[in-house]
Amino acid sequence: NGKDGKLPPDDKLCKCPPSNNDGGNGKENDNKDGGNGDGKAPSDNDKLKTPPANGDGNNNQDNLKTPPANGDGNLADIRKQNAADAKALQKKFDALKPDDKCNDNDVACVDNKFAQCSGGKFALSDCASGTICAALPLVLKKGTTVACTTEADRDARLKQSETNTK
Repeated sequence: NGKDGKLPPDDKLCKCPPSNNDGGNGKENDNKDGGNGDGKAPSDNDKLKTPPANGDGNNNQDNLKTPPANGDGNLADIRKQNAADAKALQKKFDALKPDDKCNDNDVACVDNKFAQCSGGKFALSDCASGTICAALPLVLKKGTTVACTTEADRDARLKQSETNTK
């Protein structure tokens, strides 16, 4: 509204896209008030309280431990096994040659390059400068992954998994 209570001419009105702002009145829904809120912010007593991280209202540290992703075993044991598996996989990779036969979609490291199998042959991709292709242990579940990384990062990840440290 203008100062005189009249609307400006149509050519002076904003041609903005419609907004989703309903002035706090809500849309019809399943709420007990039918979605017709008063547009006012809730008082401190009406505000939702954030539940504690463990969900039970008690700050019991035992409830905050990360469970193993697969639901069985001890995460420290899983990490140690992943490190051992990554080392064993790396030994296999170290023996691979670019012309070795492979299964389609398999990934590996061949001559410190990332290799993906297509048509029974490895297609090699150079890693970025200063990095090598390596088998790495997963952190939160059983398994390994193959990626280009620095030797220092690879060694640190293996050590972290073996000792279950961050």
